[in-house]
Amino acid sequence: YRSKEEVQKMRNEHDPIEQVRSRLLAGGVITEDDLKKVDGEIRLIVQESAEFAQNDPEPDVSELWTDIVR
Repeated sequence: YRSKEEVQKMRNEHDPIEQVRSRLLAGGVITEDDLKKVDGEIRLIVQESAEFAQNDPEPDVSELWTDIVR
């Protein structure tokens, strides 16, 4: 197990998403508010996708070969 401080340090120094985020902010490419908006949109997509996956009925077996090129 790792301490919260160690996990945060690794994220700050090695997490590719955080590195890109920092570079975008430092370069003035995007603002913190814009990043928060994008993050909110992504979280909504993930939440909706998870709900769909958990609540939608299983597809029919006949769908197994749909969109498969032989």
